[in-house]
Amino acid sequence: MKAISDTGPLIHLNEINSLSSLKIFQEVFVPPEVAKELQNMNRFPGIKQVQLKQNKSIDKIALIAEKFDISLAESQAIALAKELHIENLLTDDLDARDAAKAVALTPVGTIGIIIASCKKKIISKTECVNRIRNLQTNSSLFVTSELIAYAIDKINKM
Repeated sequence: MKAISDTGPLIHLNEINSLSSLKIFQEVFVPPEVAKELQNMNRFPGIKQVQLKQNKSIDKIALIAEKFDISLAESQAIALAKELHIENLLTDDLDARDAAKAVALTPVGTIGIIIASCKKKIISKTECVNRIRNLQTNSSLFVTSELIAYAIDKINKM
């Protein structure tokens, strides 16, 4: 299983020392603008699963950005996913998630990545719950208490 990532999930996983959750994917690709954003923030994750991949279709990027009113990084990520026929788009941005669904991609957020790493036995249920809680207290991701409670309930039912 492969994925294309936007900036957010990589930052948020890094903030809670959870980049190991990306092991659920064989490879994670980022387009140039995402790599640039990560480097500008001195947060480019140094893990082998994350690789820079160039977009081929510049026209498609502009069209996606305009049609869905999303950033260049997000539109490059969506265009790259379509170009490489990779279904999973890692993003926490609601507009990018809507855009991904509109073009038949599966958006996966930071919480979803963490839960999937628990399902695949990369981390324990206890560690999974701790990481989900850490998102609310130790990361820049805005998550409501209701979403945290929902995620923990889902983990406990696994």
